[in-house]
Amino acid sequence: MPPDLEPPDELEVGVTELRDSLGFTVRHVAKSGVPVVVRRYRRAEVVLVPLPEWRRLKQLEAELCDPDPFMFDDEL
Repeated sequence: MPPDLEPPDELEVGVTELRDSLGFTVRHVAKSGVPVVVRRYRRAEVVLVPLPEWRRLKQLEAELCDPDPFMFDDEL
């Protein structure tokens, strides 16, 4: 696929624009799987991602969590 036709890794939208088009934005994220970064006061702090992707990332995060250093195998 030519570089100019490749889908973006993520989109960015201001909070004001998001307020005006939340339904469309949520539908776009759900259908395309492309995350949308929400900008507020020039700071991008929130990302809308498809729910299955978020759940997958939360599960991965839990699996990669450091084990309790005081938990030993014989205590399980």
